[in-house]
Amino acid sequence: MRQFDVGALAVTLPIVVIDIYTNGDFAIDFGFPWKGDFSRSFAIQGFAGPFPVIGAGGFYFAKLSAETATCTPAITIGTFSPVYEFGLGLKIGLGRSFNKGPLKAEISITIRGIIQGVVARFNPSDPSVASDDYFKIQGGVSLV
Repeated sequence: MRQFDVGALAVTLPIVVIDIYTNGDFAIDFGFPWKGDFSRSFAIQGFAGPFPVIGAGGFYFAKLSAETATCTPAITIGTFSPVYEFGLGLKIGLGRSFNKGPLKAEISITIRGIIQGVVARFNPSDPSVASDDYFKIQGGVSLV
């Protein structure tokens, strides 16, 4: 149901996950390639002249509090709130994939890149200590 053809293009729709917490926090995932798995991502295949091209990608965004965030360091002198988590994963290259029921095959050479990050506000327990911002960004690029 996620895969269909549009003229000369083959399109795969992403798996969408929305998490809503009772405290108002939320997370939206549009096919982010967790652990480098692009099978749940948006994908498009076609031809650029005689060459088969393939591309896929997905992203996520979350607004969390200290109670629900998992990407901030464990501390005892305050809390991180609000916490914003985000990620983007893309792959592009030459190749073709086939997926019909239990049959799956792919031959490709692609460049893959994934970036994830956290931005949070540190709120100290001691009122004499100033608030500050916490940033963490990590990413990688690979030839697969």
